[in-house]
Amino acid sequence: MDNFFAKYNTYPTIAGDYIYDAVTQLARDAGKTGPEIVDSLKKDFTGVAGAYKYNGDGSFDLAQVVKKWNGQKYVIVK
Repeated sequence: MDNFFAKYNTYPTIAGDYIYDAVTQLARDAGKTGPEIVDSLKKDFTGVAGAYKYNGDGSFDLAQVVKKWNGQKYVIVK
């Protein structure tokens, strides 16, 4: 978060890290066939939001972090 702010002088959107991870996963599979992409997307991976664990049903588990704005920056609450 601090690195993003230092570069762009703003904080990312609430879902920016998830969007970034999704686009990165798709870009990684560029040039593959449809079935190869589907197989690739059914695997655990680590992105900027953390470690994603594939559940086998098309969804992922990801540890969540709660942050609070203290007037100057976001601080981790839990």
